[in-house]
Amino acid sequence: MKHILTLTLLCFLLSNVHAQKQEISITYSPLSIYSLEKIADGTESYESNYHVLGAINFDYLYSLNNWFKIGFNIMYDRASKEGIWAYYTLENINDPTFKTKTSKQAFVISPEFDFQYLNHPKFKLSSSLLIGYAMESYKEEGYYNSDYNLDGVTYHINLIGFKWGQKQGLTGQLGLGYKGLINLGYFARF
Repeated sequence: MKHILTLTLLCFLLSNVHAQKQEISITYSPLSIYSLEKIADGTESYESNYHVLGAINFDYLYSLNNWFKIGFNIMYDRASKEGIWAYYTLENINDPTFKTKTSKQAFVISPEFDFQYLNHPKFKLSSSLLIGYAMESYKEEGYYNSDYNLDGVTYHINLIGFKWGQKQGLTGQLGLGYKGLINLGYFARF
């Protein structure tokens, strides 16, 4: 009876380990590319409202072994601003031709290669590389009217990333590229 119980426990543990080869995570970066762009450019004299959503990331990873994972990332970010161009007088300040509204949004899909260099059951440290395809949409209405789309190759390097928890928990990354400087979020393994 003792051997059957031990064998059952071992099978349960092995099936539980097998079930944790896949991982999903959702993270948010308040320091996205659009946020950093706003910090570098400063505030224009005609701006009355500026809003950046921040980078929202969805990651899926599959473990090939204890140290290496492959998967993909999807990122979305949006920024908008409103204002009145400086070419107005008090009489025409409410004239809609002098008001401007600009919005831009970015969408990225990328393969992800993740290397774990600390592999504790409840705490993991890793670095990763992402090179993907980006699409950006830009629209301006008001004083100038413009609408165009851009696309191309983009990258992100996670210098250091952590996962704290066994089957689910907190995740974060410090990196350079389209995902933003700092990402924090939630992960789950299954």
